[in-house]
Amino acid sequence: MKSNSLLHKSVVVALLIAVCGVGSVNAAQVMKVGGARDVPPVYFKDAQSVLIGFDVDVLREIGKRIGKNMEFQGIDWSEKSVLLNSGKIDIIASALNITDERKTSYSLTRPIIDNGYVAIVRADSSIRELDELSAKTVCILNGVYYISELMKFKGKSGPPATVITGTNEFCLTEMLKGKMDATVIKLLAANYYMKFNPGSFRVLPGKLTTDKTAFALRKSDAALRDQFDKVIAEMESDGTMAELRNRWFDQNE
Repeated sequence: MKSNSLLHKSVVVALLIAVCGVGSVNAAQVMKVGGARDVPPVYFKDAQSVLIGFDVDVLREIGKRIGKNMEFQGIDWSEKSVLLNSGKIDIIASALNITDERKTSYSLTRPIIDNGYVAIVRADSSIRELDELSAKTVCILNGVYYISELMKFKGKSGPPATVITGTNEFCLTEMLKGKMDATVIKLLAANYYMKFNPGSFRVLPGKLTTDKTAFALRKSDAALRDQFDKVIAEMESDGTMAELRNRWFDQNE
């Protein structure tokens, strides 16, 4: 399998992007969104390299309701805090997990998605359960909070032998080549990769974590965060959020 076949890329998918109002927009009306560019179906590139996904559609709708135009870009996930605090981006997206540390570092919105980390292996792997990750080579997205926890993970024979970081596609591609034993990845992303690469992967039973995700703004943008929360609550009440979840997620996930 070639690495560029890992993502389901379709012109049709691009049509799912919500359309914002046209016309000139001044700088005060623009918010720059940054996220990891390969976290399907939340934040990823289509065949034309346009960023699409659940987070993209939610933020476009928030922007429409508060009078902001959202501009999306892919970032190095390990640089997200530096980019946010320097003003190079205004929002962190792409399934950012809510943690106690992040509550002190960012202005986090109310939760958007229920998610969690799982381990995915090759379909023909002899690994059958999470405890068997001991003494194995495991890959995970660079810059995520769970890296330190993964290094301390205790299976049947102790922690993983090696933890390697990279993009999700790097991890999965290298795993298919036999260079990694497993990839730790968000459940929704794992399900997406399996759906569009049938017979290639298998998720081990159970979750390593149960998480909720949110959008992050600067601590100084607490008032703007409150506007986001108000709109998110409205979107939950009026059915918009359910519609977007149905669009992007398998409701059995």
